[in-house]
Parts: sequence; C-alpha cells; structure tokens
Amino acid sequence: EPWIRLRRHGPLMLRVIAVIVGDTAAFYAGFVFLPDRLAERQPDLAALVQSVNTAMLALQAVLVLLGGWMSDRGGRRRTGLIWTLLLLAWLWPAWRLGLDDTLGGLVAAQLLLGVPAAIVFGMQGALVAEMCTGDCRCTVYGVSYGLGIAAFAGTVPVFATWMVDTKGWTQGPLAYLLATAAISAWVLWRMRPADLAALNREPG
Repeated sequence: EPWIRLRRHGPLMLRVIAVIVGDTAAFYAGFVFLPDRLAERQPDLAALVQSVNTAMLALQAVLVLLGGWMSDRGGRRRTGLIWTLLLLAWLWPAWRLGLDDTLGGLVAAQLLLGVPAAIVFGMQGALVAEMCTGDCRCTVYGVSYGLGIAAFAGTVPVFATWMVDTKGWTQGPLAYLLATAAISAWVLWRMRPADLAALNREPG
C-alpha cells in the first residue's frame, strides 16, 4: 500500500523535491564543499576553517527560528519565494568569493548562501507538511525530502570536487546551483493557496 500511495502522489513528490532542492544544494556547497576545499588548499588554516564553519552553522540555527517566525506572519510561500530569489541573486558573488582560497572569502560566501538558506529552512518543514494531505503526509514528506536531499543536494560536494578540481570547470557547480534555485523559485511562484489546503495556513 505505501508504494501505491507513492505512485499516486508522484507529481506531489516532484513538487516537494523541487521546493527543497535549491536551498539544500546551496547549503551543501557552502558548508561542506567550500570549507573542505579551503582546508585542503590551505592546510595551515584547516583548524580555523572548521571553527568558522561551526560558528556559521550556529548562526544558521538562530536564523532558522527567524525564518519560522517570518513565515508565520508573512506566509510560507511568500517567505520562501522572497528568500529563494535572494539566494538566486547572491549565488554568483558567493561562489566567486568562496573560490578565492581565503578565510574572508569563505565567511562572505557562507553568509551570502547561509542566510537565505536558513530562512527558507525555517519555513520549509511547515510548507511541505501543508502541501501533503493527511492520508499521505508522512510517506510523501519522508520519501520526497530524503530522496531530494540525498540525490540532488548531498551529492553536490562530490560533483563540485570533480568539476572544479579534476576537470577545472570552476563554473560548473555554480550553474547547477543556479538551476536548482531557479527551479525552487519557479515552483514557489506557481504555488497557490489551494496547493496548501492540507493545513490551510497560507495568508495569501
């Protein structure tokens, strides 16, 4: 029966994956690939890089709460769309700064990627729950969220390393991040209150 439900809700699962892929891909690029790359290229900074990364993740934890608060007042879809568009706009400068092999560049890149991603994380769980009706919420939510992150976000560090360090395609990962953020923004822009009818908390 669970597999029958998955087949029946295939389009919904694709929308869920599309919603989450932009900010999660940016997160893995900014907080896994870029610090690991800098630590490898500047071994004397490795310990400091990890400390900075930890501090930036702590900042994200606070911003997630802010994102939830903003979405409660401004609406899930509206909050997600605004901050996903900001992420889309900041991706190019963040990527350029992140690849300059300096600690300052890493911090700037993580701020540009991490702030919008954290805000979106704060509203994302509620938004996805509102997209799923009660008869399939846990199944669709769990499978779509896990599959989306595993297939399209968690693989970013591996593919980015291959593109940048092996093939020399420094802009290859950026093109992927831009594409995923654009997909998320497009799906959020096309979303209507009726798409969130499961819990129906979207102000408009």
